[in-house]
Amino acid sequence: MKLIPKNIFYFFLTLLFFWAIGLVMWRVYGYEESFLMLNKHYFPLGDAIFPYLTHLGDGILLAGILAFVITGKDNTGLFIMIIALLMGMVVMYVLKIGFFDHCFRPPVVFGKENIHYITLQGEVNNSFPSGHSLSATVVCTYMAFFAGKKQPLYGIIIALFALLLCYTRLYIGVHFLGDIVTGSMIGFGVAILPLYFLYERLSAKYNNISIEVNRYISLVLWIVAMLIVGLDVLRLLRE
Repeated sequence: MKLIPKNIFYFFLTLLFFWAIGLVMWRVYGYEESFLMLNKHYFPLGDAIFPYLTHLGDGILLAGILAFVITGKDNTGLFIMIIALLMGMVVMYVLKIGFFDHCFRPPVVFGKENIHYITLQGEVNNSFPSGHSLSATVVCTYMAFFAGKKQPLYGIIIALFALLLCYTRLYIGVHFLGDIVTGSMIGFGVAILPLYFLYERLSAKYNNISIEVNRYISLVLWIVAMLIVGLDVLRLLRE
């Protein structure tokens, strides 16, 4: 398997284009000023939708929905995605707690009254990098991979969706531009590693499993996916 599989080539190119723009803005305007430039642009529809849409970026609900749809078609890919999400959680924890625990979020740096801040939960510290951006990019990478080679447009649309989820973090005022760009880049790297090193090997072993066992595995994955989606929806409704 190539380092960047054909399935996600256009997905990667789209992400790469926006990463480049984000890195240039971060470099030219700085960590804090680039946030202020983008955060000041808001609109009523975004205020109504983005605080809820941003929850998809935590990876749990989005991964559950994807697993619900794809179970039985590529169980090896689902297993690899779970590994990637777990790797992402470890990387995020190490960076946030071990190296950047002193990085405060925009409401603390600027004051809530001085920025466009709209969120359903308290956000204080551990701003860098964005865990939501990392998780969203991991899951969307696998969405693009599962979509296959049918249409380059699929990869582009999924990449734009991933970037939208990342952008919601800046829009609602809980992350800087540097946080979401870095989180997204790490997320893609974390997603690629299991695909590159494990997918083909595990697929070969999985293909040797009997049809009956395969059905049981699919059923378990489907039930788990339903529970994940259901529990996360209940959590959102209670907030």
